[in-house]
Amino acid sequence: MKNDTDFILNKVQGAVGNVPIYIHDPGHDYISSQVNASHNFEPHIFETIYSCLKENGDMNLIDVGANIGIISLQAAVLGREVISIDAAKSNIQHICASAHENNAGGRIRLIHNAVSDIHTSVSFVMGNDGEFGASFMDDKNLRQDKIRMSGVKFDTQNLVTVDTVLLDDLLYLPNIYDFKTVFIKLDIEGSEHKVLLGARKLFQKLSVRGVLMEWRWHVTRPVSKSIILTFMEEFGFEPYAIAKPIGSKLDGKTMNNSDVIWLPTQ
Repeated sequence: MKNDTDFILNKVQGAVGNVPIYIHDPGHDYISSQVNASHNFEPHIFETIYSCLKENGDMNLIDVGANIGIISLQAAVLGREVISIDAAKSNIQHICASAHENNAGGRIRLIHNAVSDIHTSVSFVMGNDGEFGASFMDDKNLRQDKIRMSGVKFDTQNLVTVDTVLLDDLLYLPNIYDFKTVFIKLDIEGSEHKVLLGARKLFQKLSVRGVLMEWRWHVTRPVSKSIILTFMEEFGFEPYAIAKPIGSKLDGKTMNNSDVIWLPTQ
């Protein structure tokens, strides 16, 4: 793979050692800039997932909102099967290049789609200058929160159209029953509730043993918050704080954490 200005070979240093990864131009992409500076990004996220994977030797990973593959690649290097989903074509290309670099292409299945609760085409708002990590499905209420809270300048005039899939669609993949026991990472910038609405069959058919979710966009959004709490309670999950690697149980109605992990009720 050519090392040009948007395919820069770097590394992630973490629980599974040094993992080669192709990043975007650090001058234009925040996540890539953090990997370039510190060789990691939000390491507590993978540390928490890693603790669950290590406790379950047959657990595999579904990474929704994989970005450049920081979580997916480390799980694959650990020997787990991974499904990586991202709506940005360039992110998928980077994961593909990194998987090849790690000789892990046989363990990572790449899906270039947005994930939602219906099959449709959606518009994505992208950050200016190629900022991939903050892109989000266009929604007038979410747009206001994103612009106010993220600090990223968005190009709201030039939208990118992407087709959606449901998590339930994964049940049609020929290798899906390698994922009988699964951990799900959800980080799609405020649309996590829509992913769950399209995942009912998957939760019924597979043994989902953990869900790590970005939560901060739902703290002040009562509709999406209620959808998530109702779904997770129905399927027998309780929220916990993320703290070296898993902290105390949380009250779903009042929690204001940036990220939470949902684990089966004991």
